[in-house]
Amino acid sequence: MKKRDYSQHHNHQDVKHQIIKKRPKKKRTAIKFLGLFLILLFVSFLIVFKTSLFEIKKIVISGSSDNQLVIEMESEIKEYIKNNKNIIFINIEKLQKHLISKIKLGDLKISKRYPESLEVDIKPVVPALLWQENGNFFLIDGEGWVETQVNFSQVKWDLPLVSRNTSTIVVIGEKLLPKETIEFIKEFYHLFYAKKINLKITKFIIPELTKEEVYIITDKGYLIMLNSKSQPDKIITNLKNLINEKFNEEPPTEYVDLRLEEKIFYK
Repeated sequence: MKKRDYSQHHNHQDVKHQIIKKRPKKKRTAIKFLGLFLILLFVSFLIVFKTSLFEIKKIVISGSSDNQLVIEMESEIKEYIKNNKNIIFINIEKLQKHLISKIKLGDLKISKRYPESLEVDIKPVVPALLWQENGNFFLIDGEGWVETQVNFSQVKWDLPLVSRNTSTIVVIGEKLLPKETIEFIKEFYHLFYAKKINLKITKFIIPELTKEEVYIITDKGYLIMLNSKSQPDKIITNLKNLINEKFNEEPPTEYVDLRLEEKIFYK
């Protein structure tokens, strides 16, 4: 058996070992991620603020066939965003409040469509009734104010036609009728046709602007007298029963008085 020679081996007690400390891997990974995050943040900043990627280029308006209203709405929006067209920073709530303060609307909804479009859904205000004064026609809003004068052929809504039995001075921008009278006429008009009564309303007549009486001229030639404090649904039910039970054989020739809910007079 061959003996091993240990004579060349050093005494380990005399050897000084050098220790190399290695940087932890976790710390290096965190630094890499931080650098990557800062680069992405910088690139995002450039995209948002220095390019036209999020600049509003399209305004889509729907909900109305009134070209003038659509043009006015688009013009107001463009004026509002002229100093800040970035869709990210447009405050929809503030924009809606601004537009409602400038344009009379029934309803308004604005949505962002990234990266470059605003979608605007508008609902125009529908007038409450059409006022006739001699050969002139005026739109009246739900509060009783005179909105504007129109040609009869331009009226695109199914509105109650109303007038007085005497001449009245009608001024655009001024109040003509009490709100309560308008609400009564509107409700009566829509319920009347919903009940499918064999009768047509030609026109509503207001004898006195400040009083409660409302008259109806019918296509049968007779007058219906109403009280605007009464319940329209109850009045119409009474009228329908009267027409079905009595007027088919003996229709009135002058009037039907429904001003008292519990009593009916006719001639």
